[in-house]
Parts: sequence; structure tokens; C-alpha cells
Amino acid sequence: MYRLDINSKSRIIYSIFLVILLLSSLLSCKKNTPKVIPTITTTQVIKITPNTATCGGYVVEEGDAAVTVRGVCWCTTQNPTIIDNITTDSKGRGVFVSQITGLKPETTYYVRAYAINKAGTVYGEQRVFITSATDPKITNTVISDVTTITAKLDVNIKYYDASQMLEYGICWSTSNPPTADNDKNSIFIKPDSVLTNYSFKMTQLECNKTYYVRAFAFKNSGDIYYSDVVSFTTKDNRGSTVTDIDGNVYHTVTIGTQTWMVENLKTTRYRNGDSIANVPVSNKWLQLTTGAYTGYGKDYQDYNVIGPIYNWYAVNDNRKIAPTGWHVPTDAEWRILIQFVGGTSVAGGILKETGFRHWSMTSIRFDGNVPPATDEWGFRAFSSGKLAQWGSDNTCCICYGGMYGFWWAANEYNSGAAWCMGMGYNRISAETNSNNKWEGLSVRFLKD
Repeated sequence: MYRLDINSKSRIIYSIFLVILLLSSLLSCKKNTPKVIPTITTTQVIKITPNTATCGGYVVEEGDAAVTVRGVCWCTTQNPTIIDNITTDSKGRGVFVSQITGLKPETTYYVRAYAINKAGTVYGEQRVFITSATDPKITNTVISDVTTITAKLDVNIKYYDASQMLEYGICWSTSNPPTADNDKNSIFIKPDSVLTNYSFKMTQLECNKTYYVRAFAFKNSGDIYYSDVVSFTTKDNRGSTVTDIDGNVYHTVTIGTQTWMVENLKTTRYRNGDSIANVPVSNKWLQLTTGAYTGYGKDYQDYNVIGPIYNWYAVNDNRKIAPTGWHVPTDAEWRILIQFVGGTSVAGGILKETGFRHWSMTSIRFDGNVPPATDEWGFRAFSSGKLAQWGSDNTCCICYGGMYGFWWAANEYNSGAAWCMGMGYNRISAETNSNNKWEGLSVRFLKD
């Protein structure tokens, strides 16, 4: 008969105890292993209107259990949770889009994506957004680039639905407040976006005058919204007047370091009182080697503005054609002016008188690609044409009136020609060039 030794029995019991202890330990470890929650990110907020916005999230990992609910939560305080406003957008892993509704205009909101599984709820990073206004918002009205006759207004016009906007623009006046019902002093443009920074340039202002300006926005409904009024004063670059020996009074303007006569010369005498020969328009001008002038005639309505035209010999006469303290500019001095206002390619548009009175289609080419003249410095360059040969028989006549303007320079180009400065109706450039000495051009003076 088999007998179990007491020591063997003890060893068996001890072994069983160890196995039970090991299994218990393993089961305890499994029971205490923490559950894994999902991983989620919050996408950017887009398509913001006064009452809605679009957001969403990306469930990167679901954790150790499936994501059963996902969406976004939001409120007007930081770190929103699922006890606040929420969306429910399907389940599982991946990207989802949430439509946030029921918002208030012009309000700051905080939003986070969330995901829920058996392990709990997890949130993505917080995003912040501000709902749009129901009415246009016009802000950041800033005046800059003020000259004697121009200024620029920068403005931010914000509206969530540009399709409901009829026009944006600015209006200005010397009285406060300006209104948009004056087309002469208003600029209108069609809106092209929801949030736009605009720059408006005001032209044909008066020197040394205070203006009031504000931006506006018209809705299709007929309602109009204005920005706050801002004011500015145009620069005063006007100098004292100068009088020639005939008693003609000329205004002056300072441009950079130079002071120029604003009007074309109208004198009939040299500085010492001697008369300048008044030679009627004819081929006799071709043979002249002494000073002469002629013009459109005293009955011409703008004679006192455009003035007569002179050959270069009158400009170069030792008796001086300019009043004391003034002189006919050299080509180098003309180039200083041209460079100061922006260079050859744009100086014509900047120096020419605005409007159509003395320029044919002022700086507007037949194809419409050249912008209008601005006369930003008040130089008021007129088109007076020139006396030159014209036609198949080369008859001398005053031609190019309304099309081109030419002004003599004091120095020679060669034995038969002298320097001049010119510009045309069909371009915005201005440049110095040569011209036959016998031809008739306008004259401007520069202060010594």
C-alpha cells in the first residue's frame, strides 16, 4: 500500500499555494492596468458668420476602446466641456467636420474638439474666434501721403457677406461731416471680398486747406454706414508772387529745393525795358536769330493762362527775360525737378494740370491705359503747343495745342538747337530733349 510521506505532502501543498499566489498576482496586475483614452486635435475655425462657424477635429487614436461619440464643444469662456454647447459628429477614428450654430454676432467664442470612449472623455486644443458683425464695420481710417493737392486714405471695411454690399468708398469735403451724395468729392468701388483693406487717393484738392473725410459702405437694402470722420490739411508749398516788367503777376510753388513759377511767361519786354520783337506767325521765324515772341492772340480765352511763345534767342538774350532773382532753368535743373517728383516715366502725369481745359483727353491714351494727370505739386503744366513747321509745305504755324507742352532750357544743345522739357497728352512721362532754336516754346522761370 502506497503511503504519502508527510514531507512530500507539504511540498505539494506549498507548490499549489505558489501557483495560486502567482495567478492571483497576474490577475491583480491585469485588473489595475489603466485604460487608454483617445487622442484628438481641434481643427481651425473657418467660415465665420454672425451666427455660425465651421470647426471639427481629428481622432488620431481611439485608445483601448472604440470612440463612441465625437464632436466639438464651445462657450464664451475658456476651456469648454461637453456640459456646454456641443455637436455630435459620428464616431470612431479620423477627421470630422462640425457646424456650430446659434451664435451671437461680434462675440468671442472658445471651442474644443472632444472624443469619448469607455476610458473617458478627452479634448483637443482650444481655438478662439469672433463672430462677424451683421452690419459693415469700417475701421483703421488712416490719412497719409498728403501733398498740396492730394492725399491718401487707408481703411478696413469688414462685412461677412460681400454679396449684400452695393458699394464701398470715401467722401470728403471742406465742411464737416462729408456725405456720399456728392459724386464730385466721392470715390465708389464695388466690394470684392469679406475683409478688405482699401487705399483711396483723393486728388484735385486745394493747397493749404483743411478737409474732412470718411469711408462709407452701401448695402443693397439702401442703408449706408460711415466710419468716423478724420481731417487733414493739404501742404502749402506756395511761395510769394513775382511780377515781371509788364506787371504780370505769377504765383510760385516750391518743389523739393526748387521754387518755380506756376504760370507760363507773358512778358513782352526784357528786364531792362527793351521790347521783345512781336513777330506774327509766318515762315519769317525760320530766319530769326534774335529774340521774338508770338501767341494765339489776345482774343483767345486762355491767353492770360497759356501766354505767348518765344524763340530760344529771346531766352538767351543778354538783356535777360526773367525778373531779378529768377532765371530760365537749364536742362540739368529741369531734370532735378523730373527726378524729384518720381522720374521721367511718371513726371508728366504728376506735373500736368488736371482736367481737360488745356489738355486734350488729359493723359488718357486712346486705349485708355494711361491714368489721368494729378498735378500733385501744383506745378500746373499747360499744353500750349509750339510754333513749328507743319504740313506738306512746311508752313510755320502754332501746332500741337492741347496735345503737347514744351518749355525752353537756358543752354544750347548744338549750334542750331537748344534744350527743352516736354510732355504729351498721351503719356505720363516727361523728359528733356532738343528743339530748333527758331521754334516757339513756352517759358517758365526758376528762382535763383
